[in-house]
Amino acid sequence: MWKFFYDGSPTGVFNTILGWVGLGPFPWYQDAGWAMPSLVLAATWAGAGGTIIIYLAALTGVPPELYEAAEMDGAGIWHKIWHVTLPQLRGVIYITLILQIIATAQVFLEPYLFTGVALPTPPSPSCY
Repeated sequence: MWKFFYDGSPTGVFNTILGWVGLGPFPWYQDAGWAMPSLVLAATWAGAGGTIIIYLAALTGVPPELYEAAEMDGAGIWHKIWHVTLPQLRGVIYITLILQIIATAQVFLEPYLFTGVALPTPPSPSCY
């Protein structure tokens, strides 16, 4: 599906949409400068669903009394987010960050499917 969306011709899905506003066509994965941002967008979209579900589940665990207390103290929406929500989600944020870093380090499938070329393997430590 992403290969179809990222078609570099003017009839590709993204190039057609951008053409409506006078931009493009762009060589999404056909050009080295555009390939990495294209892969990052596809991988982010693919992993966003599970992460959003985790964050939404964590948000239900924030006690409403904390928001009420912050409101009584005169806190606005941004102060509530910064001083109530984010501290309550700190553990979940750390865990999802670690999971995303691990997933990023394991990227192989997207570049291979887009380009048909496997990424080069790094030299073994015995070469040094």
